Amino acid sequence: MFNYQHLRYFLYFILCFSLGFTLNSSAQAQTELPKKNIIILIDGQDSFTKSLLPEIKKELFLVSKGKYALSDIQILNGGWEKAQIEQNTLRTLQRTDVDLIISRGIFSAQTLLEDQRNIPVILSNIFDPKLLNLETRANKSTTPNLTYVEKQITIADDLNLFHKIVNFKKVHILVDPLYLSFAKKLVKSISKNTSKIKVIPYQTNVEETLNFLKKDNCQAVYLTPSVLLSKNEYKSQIDALNQASIPSFSMNGVIDVEQGVLAGQTPQFIQKLARRVALNADQILQGTNTSDISVRFNWTSKLVINRQTASALNLSIPFDLLLDADVLYDDKGTGDKLSIYRAVEEATQNNLSFRIIDEQIKQSRYDHLTNWSSYLPQLDFNLDYEVNDSETAKNNPIANKEFFQYAFTLSQVIFSDPLIRNIRNSKKQVRVRKLEKDSQGLDITDQTSKTYLNYLRSKALLKVEEEDLRSIEHHLQMAKKRVDVGSGGPDEVLRWNSEMAETKSNVLRRKANVFQTKIALNQLMNRPQELAFDEEDVGLETVDYYLGSQYMRDIITNLKKALTFVNIMITEGFENSPELEALSIGIEQQTLTRNTSLRRFALPEASLFGELSHKIHKKNLSLATAPTNDSDDWSLLLNVNYPVFEGGNKIFDSLKQNSEVHRLIYQKELKMQQIELSIRTAAYEMYHSLPSIELLKESLRNASENLSLMEKKYTNGTANITDLIDAQNEKFRREGQAVIAIYDFLEDLYSFDRGISQYYSLSPLGIRENFYNRIKNLMG
Repeated sequence: MFNYQHLRYFLYFILCFSLGFTLNSSAQAQTELPKKNIIILIDGQDSFTKSLLPEIKKELFLVSKGKYALSDIQILNGGWEKAQIEQNTLRTLQRTDVDLIISRGIFSAQTLLEDQRNIPVILSNIFDPKLLNLETRANKSTTPNLTYVEKQITIADDLNLFHKIVNFKKVHILVDPLYLSFAKKLVKSISKNTSKIKVIPYQTNVEETLNFLKKDNCQAVYLTPSVLLSKNEYKSQIDALNQASIPSFSMNGVIDVEQGVLAGQTPQFIQKLARRVALNADQILQGTNTSDISVRFNWTSKLVINRQTASALNLSIPFDLLLDADVLYDDKGTGDKLSIYRAVEEATQNNLSFRIIDEQIKQSRYDHLTNWSSYLPQLDFNLDYEVNDSETAKNNPIANKEFFQYAFTLSQVIFSDPLIRNIRNSKKQVRVRKLEKDSQGLDITDQTSKTYLNYLRSKALLKVEEEDLRSIEHHLQMAKKRVDVGSGGPDEVLRWNSEMAETKSNVLRRKANVFQTKIALNQLMNRPQELAFDEEDVGLETVDYYLGSQYMRDIITNLKKALTFVNIMITEGFENSPELEALSIGIEQQTLTRNTSLRRFALPEASLFGELSHKIHKKNLSLATAPTNDSDDWSLLLNVNYPVFEGGNKIFDSLKQNSEVHRLIYQKELKMQQIELSIRTAAYEMYHSLPSIELLKESLRNASENLSLMEKKYTNGTANITDLIDAQNEKFRREGQAVIAIYDFLEDLYSFDRGISQYYSLSPLGIRENFYNRIKNLMG
């Protein structure tokens, strides 16, 4: 009889046997992996090493999976003591259980080279092989059992680039005292004239280092990493150099440039370096000879410049260097904070055009007073003294030997129609000049606000072009890799190089636009034209902030409401316009002139003249009998003048003045048409530009997604380079439109404000709210 209980026990036995066999096989496979032992030697702990070592250990365990078993990686720290470093190195070389040595430090590397055994060695991050007399053949080490990871950039490369930026005659290199001899040895190998490069040690006191540099007439400083100085002390050294106006370049590159160093070209590469060391170690532990491993450590080096430091040092970086550089803090000014409101305020207070028109207003007042003075009494004083020879005095009955007298002459205009006209018109002219100033103020506000927007627009477009350039650089590197692996042709590299050249040209043009708009804005504010300022980007605000309310947005985006609103604002524009008021006054002035010319046919001019004279002394030698009481003389004259006929002059003059009245009337009507046209045009532009802000953003999102898809297709080989370039150009074209959309709308808004002769959008919030409430009431 079949027993199910026995069957169950049998199946359970088979299952346990199978699981035990599998687990045993797995454990046996694990124990069968060869064991490898790696020792890491370091001269001492610094910030770079502290970050690098965990990354190296992590990468080593990652690459070893399934190939060999790594024991716990031991790190021997020399503590920056030469004796301890040498002791750690020699003890490691004497060990028989070590499969690989990784060295991080010059002194441990030097000891390894002097007492080389059969243990393979990797020297990590050798920034200049000349220091250790390392030689290569075909980018591979010629030293037995040793390879290294060579940093592409050498001190000589850094100094050459630094010289292009600063053009110094002598440079000081700051190094830790520990590495002083190595640095001096290096300087001799890279420069025949060592007087141009002076190596000095860091001092524990930052002020001591700075004082030495000043005494030695330091022109530029090259900074090397320091273990002597703490992180805060090193930052203080950078700040002290900047305060002393000494340009600096750092071997550490971007890490120090972010802290205030002027420039550097070493990127952040810790993770990439750790990966490369681990891959070299993996090859060696699997049997590859060190002489077959390339020492070149390829990265994309790039000049990095601190814009704030350059501005503080008053340095002008050459365009060709700026073009290929990453500029840190480029969007932060070094001068006063400047907003569009402050820019307009400064321009309307300080612009020289206002000083000119203020003088014209003064002149108009003086003209008015001058005309008034012609209607006031005029008093002249004369003093006469006469001497003749005796013969003349005897023979001429009216000639005196001596004659001395004074006289007062009084004149008074009784009635003069042209003079009255001049007085009245000159008073009106003062008002016209004030209106011209108001008009000038509106024009200055318009120019300043739009120049400010153009400056922001130029900077935004420059950023887009620079981003485009970085994208092209990325695609160029991708194309080079495709050529290396055989999936692309050299034509792709040439095409991307062509695109890069064109984009660099665009970047230069955009930079020029930024400089041009900056000096134009400073000129409008009557500032030094190269004065730096830290501008506030109006694009950071919301559109509703400038409109003031959702109500205004609804009006602008609704065509029917917009037409009603525009009609209301045209009437307000006519009322506010200083140009229309000035033309109205001009018509009044010309009407007075015309009427005066007509009254010349009927009205005469009348004036009164009087004279009083007193003889102080008189000596008469003639035989003629002179009056005895002739000391005082006086006279009084009333003059009435009426030109009867002037050859038609009155007729022609009156016709001319009447024609001038009509000309001014037509000019006023034309100005009203122009104001209406500017208001309607600006309103329709806002009707388009306001909704375009979101539409262009949506267009940019679609273009960006399309570019991402095309990049994937290009990488997979399903799209050609032309498709990728078209997608990239379209994306950056859309980005350019999107980032300046807010500026385009604000420019339309300011044009509208100029049309109505009142800048509500630049007014305080309270004034804007009153304006919006009034519009609500008018529109019902």
